Amino acid sequence: MGDHAVVHGYPCIVTAVNKRLAVTVEKGETDRNHMSSCSNDRFLVAARDAFREHTGIMTPVEITTSTQFSHEVGLGSSSAVTVATIYALSLLFKQRMPLPLIFSLGYKAVLSVQGTGSGFDIAAATFGQTIRYVKGDSEPLVVLPDPLPLVVGYSGSKANTPTLIRRVKKRMDGKPDEVTGIFSEMEREVEYIFAALAQKNWKDAGASLSRGHGLLQELEVSTPRLDAMVAAACEAGAWGAKLSGAGGGDCMIALVSEENKGNVEEAIRESGGEIIPVHTGVPGVSIYQQS
Repeated sequence: MGDHAVVHGYPCIVTAVNKRLAVTVEKGETDRNHMSSCSNDRFLVAARDAFREHTGIMTPVEITTSTQFSHEVGLGSSSAVTVATIYALSLLFKQRMPLPLIFSLGYKAVLSVQGTGSGFDIAAATFGQTIRYVKGDSEPLVVLPDPLPLVVGYSGSKANTPTLIRRVKKRMDGKPDEVTGIFSEMEREVEYIFAALAQKNWKDAGASLSRGHGLLQELEVSTPRLDAMVAAACEAGAWGAKLSGAGGGDCMIALVSEENKGNVEEAIRESGGEIIPVHTGVPGVSIYQQS
């Protein structure tokens, strides 16, 4: 919740899912990268450079990535590879790096690649769980450590996050009152869903999700496919649904009871989406493979 508004200093709610991107590092003769299909070499290199700038350690390294995704679905894989690379290097070179420092270096690396962004996906990859985040927070507030009853649907098309962020910024420059009004509504929904999630009031949280999608439609960042998937999920009995992230493609999410989960997943498929099986309430960066 709070997509796009978070780029401009408003709060958001973000959760980490259990799909992992792993990074293995070892000392080598020269720098070499071995990338999985879902990894982005620019972010890996930026993460390595941020680590080197902070520590002064210039030893060549070989970096290998692997992922539990068969294709990129817009769930923060660039941030995952950034955070995991920094953490893996800290282990290899025995550099004590608390999570706020890993977050700070990761956010710096992402900005060096794409030039814009709020850091919420870096925060999710670093700290995990479900958190309330404001741009620049070094230690976000945990909203809920437990799993959410969440279904994720992939629209089948990849979005370009920086392009969408710049499009919203251009609209904000031209119509500041209109866009800041939408962002203020998003902030109210973030605080509303914050309270609902803390109480595990899924009905109210779902209603807030759906209102959040409406606000993103007002920003004109949704797509017909995402709108159809969101509508189908709600019609099939979801408590609420919205697109997730920048829009323009990628994923939508729905809060769903166990009783209605099968019907909602089938409705999303029939509307053109692909179900991405995930669960939340997971930790952030962790040792998955170490050399």
